[in-house]
Amino acid sequence: MPNFPHDCDSCVHLGPYNRGEQVYELYYCGRCDDGSVLARYGTEGWEYQSMPLEILLYAGHGHDSPLVEAARRQIQRWRNLEREAAVPSWSPARLWRKR
Repeated sequence: MPNFPHDCDSCVHLGPYNRGEQVYELYYCGRCDDGSVLARYGTEGWEYQSMPLEILLYAGHGHDSPLVEAARRQIQRWRNLEREAAVPSWSPARLWRKR
């Protein structure tokens, strides 16, 4: 059970992430556009960070950011899927498989 549940039924919980003393619950939401990653740090509705996954991957972000960790976990999740069709065509996971 997440420390900070998220109320979207489309989101996948990616687990907790500790950055110093701050605890985040990481999520991936595929409902909107190409998907977004979220990092909740509290129970209030406004206590979260989010960014579209595609922007995060192409624009870059701090390597120790909870959003970057959420992206890493989601990419690993895609890599673990058995069926190629379940991975979006633009996904770095699909591109990285070819390397």
